[in-house]
Amino acid sequence: QRTAVEGTSWQLEGQPERAVAAWREGARQLETTGQLLQAAGVRHRLGRALGGDEGAALVQAAEAWMKGQGVVDPEGMVRMVMGTP
Repeated sequence: QRTAVEGTSWQLEGQPERAVAAWREGARQLETTGQLLQAAGVRHRLGRALGGDEGAALVQAAEAWMKGQGVVDPEGMVRMVMGTP
């Protein structure tokens, strides 16, 4: 989870490349440890940062997973899980 938080810090410091790298690793670590909601939040934030086709696919997958878990407002859940930068 530390790398996910670092990603947000890097984003706030204007270092998007470092943010993307941290979020990629953070999502992987969270998924490996079974923290799937947090991993979806990180992937959503990563997708927004990346943009383009890859980013859209990450956002769509994260939102679909959250909705499948009963989350009504995926954007709101991302803000809760990731904080508001």
